[in-house]
Formats: sequence, C-alpha cells, structure tokens
Amino acid sequence: MIVRAVLRFWLMVLAYVIGLLLFGPLTLVATPFVLMIIWDAATVVRRSRRDAILGYLDQAVRLNHPLPDVLDVAAISEGGLTGRRLRELSLAIGYGESIGRALEKTVPEIDQHATQLIATAERTGQLGPTLRRLLDHDRLVQGAGRQGVWFEWLYPVWLLGCVLGLLVTLAVFIMPKIELIFEDYGVAMPPVSQSLLDAVSFAYDSGVIPLTRAMLLLAWLIISLVATAGALMPMLPRRHSTFREMLGGVAWQLPGLRSLITARGLNDVCYSASLSVRSGVPLHRALVEATQLDLNPGLRRRVLNWADRIEAGEPIDDAARRAGLPALLVGMLGSAQRDHAVADVFAFLSRYYDGRFSRALMMLRGAFLPGATILLGLLVGWIVLALFTPIVTLIDAAINTSGLT
Repeated sequence: MIVRAVLRFWLMVLAYVIGLLLFGPLTLVATPFVLMIIWDAATVVRRSRRDAILGYLDQAVRLNHPLPDVLDVAAISEGGLTGRRLRELSLAIGYGESIGRALEKTVPEIDQHATQLIATAERTGQLGPTLRRLLDHDRLVQGAGRQGVWFEWLYPVWLLGCVLGLLVTLAVFIMPKIELIFEDYGVAMPPVSQSLLDAVSFAYDSGVIPLTRAMLLLAWLIISLVATAGALMPMLPRRHSTFREMLGGVAWQLPGLRSLITARGLNDVCYSASLSVRSGVPLHRALVEATQLDLNPGLRRRVLNWADRIEAGEPIDDAARRAGLPALLVGMLGSAQRDHAVADVFAFLSRYYDGRFSRALMMLRGAFLPGATILLGLLVGWIVLALFTPIVTLIDAAINTSGLT
C-alpha cells in the first residue's frame, strides 16, 4: 500500500513537471489536484505508521510485557521515522507519562479521537480491548477503500471549478465571435448556443461573472491550502482549536449533520461507558469521563446533563430522555436493571451507532460521486453542444449560399 502511494506520488510529480515544461503557467490550474495526490499519499503512509505503533502497543499489552522494552526493540526493527516515534514514545512512558498523554505528545499520526479513547481505557483498565478495537476499525476502513475519501470528495469540486472556468472562457472569448459570424450570414444562432450567450449576458449584467471568477480563485486557494495542510498534518503540533469548536456548534444546528454527529459521538460515549461500568465505575462518573473524548459541543452538553441528572437520583432512562438523547438509547437502558446489564446495553449501543454512522457515510459517499458525475456531464454536454452546433449550422448555411447540394 505504501509502495503504491509513493509510486503514485512520484508519477504525479513527474507529470506535473512535464506539464510545466510543455504548457507553462496553464499547468498551475492542476496544482490543487497535485496537492490532493500528495495528501492522499501522506495519508496512506501516516495510517500505516499509526497502525504499526498501535500494533506494537497491542502486542505488549496482550503479552503483559514492559512497554518501554517492547517499544525499544520495535524501534530498532522499524528504523526511520517510525523507529524515532517509537523511541520517543518509549522515553515518554519511561518518564511516567500515561500512554494516552505520551501518544498525544510523541505520535502526531494518531489523532485526538484515538488518544482520548486510549486514555479513557487506560484509566478504566480496558486498554487491550480498546487497542484491538482501534486496529480492527482501521482494517475495516482500509478494506472498504476509505483511505482517500477526502481526495474523492475534493476531486469533483476541483474538476467542477475547471469546467466552470472553461465555460466562462468560451462564453466570453469564443461565443461572441461565433455570434458575429452568424450575423454576417444572416442565420439565427442555435437555441443551445443562444442559451449559453443569454446566460453569460445575464451573468455580466447581474455581476455574477466577476463573482464567479472570485469564487473560482477562492476555491482554488482553499483546496490547495486544505490539501497542503492535510499532507503536512503529521509535522504540525496538535493544539486545541477554538475554531473547530465553533464549527462543531454550527454543524450541531444543521438537522442532517446532527444525526451523523450524534451517531459518531454516542458510539464513543457508549463504548467508554461500557468499559467504565464493567470496571465498577459509577455510571454518572463514567459519563463524565466519556465527555473528555472528542465530542461535538452540543452532544457533550447533553451527556453532561444526563450525568448530572443520574447523580441527582433520576433513573437512567428518564435522565437520558430529559437530557434530549435518542429514543432508542432511552428504551434500551430502560430495560437494564443491573450494572452488568447496563454495560451490555452500552456495548450493544456502541456497535449500533458505529454501524449507523458507517452506513450513513457510505450512503453519502455513494450519492455524492454519481451526483457530481452527472452534474459535470451535463455541463460538459452543454458546452460541447453550444460549441459544435454553430459549426454544423454554419456549414449548412455556407452550402446553401454557394448553391451546393
């Protein structure tokens, strides 16, 4: 997988250099695409490094071996950047850091969501199952081909920008000249070509063309910056982002996104709560512990409200209902009376919300790409018809004028 990603990266760089030599500045249009290829390759390498480090941790925990010793041996075996990450992790753990905190400080390839799950599992004594869960999830992601999902989402956006730029160029520089030729022959423009001219005239009169140019330039810059940031993510320090919290608050207000956010967050909350309850932690403390995970601010407030109500003496299901949590969670918890039954229900709910979130993402991904393909096909078809229909019409007019049959 890493070899394919690196090979794809160098082939794209070679194609980009050849394009610069042959076409000059026009090749700059492809810059976002090149950066997305780099991002995709960096994501594959980063995920492989993450899986290797988590795999060594999982082996050490399952075999009950000292973590620093296992990591030191693994660092010698791996070498390169992965070996350096393992040595730094071993030193951090040897100096007394918790595993979650040490991963957060020394292994930027492991995201905040995973480090917080590991930290929670370490506090509840369920580190082994959590590491295996993260590794199994990564294998499922790789098996479903979701490594380059952001590349697949950004590529149609970039291509749409290129098509719109071509449309504006044709309408501004080529179609008016064709219109003058039609006036000389005294022939009416074909309807599809006239529709393109009318759309451009309306766009100019209403100021849409300058706005479109500005939006295309902005989209070009945003995609380039996003792809560059994604490729450089392992080299950037991890910081808490207030801007991310603000975006989470906005996303929580959108009904379509709220269901996705709720499913993803409750998956982690229910998994963390099941581990804590099995370890003998009171439920309200388990829920407070779960809010330390990477949750949306809106969902975090509801879970904290749920924990406060349980601590105040309310039944689990009534507290969940009054906190605004989903009806399925409320109904399932209403049937659980003992601690081990509550833990089993939480484990089931974690699997349910994980599957629900994965199915929703697959459905969105499956609908977006065909929709973008259809839209781009319609735009390209409109451009082709608007460009070639006048040529056929002019040929017919020239034949009739010359008297040829």
